[in-house]
Amino acid sequence: MTIAISTLTAGGIVLSADSRQTYRNNVGIMRIGSDTAIKLFQLTEKVGTVVAGKAFIRDSCGTPKDVGYFIEAFKKNIQPDWTVKAIAEALNQHLGGLFIDKELQDLRSQVAPMVGAQGGADLVFGPQERNTNPYSFRAADGTVKHDFCFVDTVQLIVAGFDDDVGHAYSVFVPAGIVSEYDTQKCGATWIGQGDVIKLGRAHD
Repeated sequence: MTIAISTLTAGGIVLSADSRQTYRNNVGIMRIGSDTAIKLFQLTEKVGTVVAGKAFIRDSCGTPKDVGYFIEAFKKNIQPDWTVKAIAEALNQHLGGLFIDKELQDLRSQVAPMVGAQGGADLVFGPQERNTNPYSFRAADGTVKHDFCFVDTVQLIVAGFDDDVGHAYSVFVPAGIVSEYDTQKCGATWIGQGDVIKLGRAHD
């Protein structure tokens, strides 16, 4: 579970996040992994990010590592002339390239045996769509079934200043930027378990 919020005002930007980290065990049950996880990162002197969603990504050796490990590695590639938006787009590409295609490929390899075990045939995968891949097959009774495989992914808010204007970009990996705010318009955006956020006027 994660709640990460970015608030933009005429006076500046606030980035905040909780510290609970959960994971799904081998039988698909959600467990609490830590209550001291770091989800808020400083990328440059004027830019930061908060993360939600997928907590661990496998490195090139197959070892699961915290998403923060890969964000810290990404920081070394940031160029001095990059805007906040350029950093958001580059971080999206960096993280998406680490796991999206590989994990979907692994899932596709599991679908064929599953379909065969049910007596299905004529398995066809459609085009990959972000972190999902639809497929269809002919079931044992002759009907055509449609389904999809998907991988858990990462959400980000990348926020900071370009000169005197602050920006916040909400990013869905690997789709990229899905919304943006700035300190000229002000406002708030959040990622994670947004259904627990209630907006309204305070009562005296």
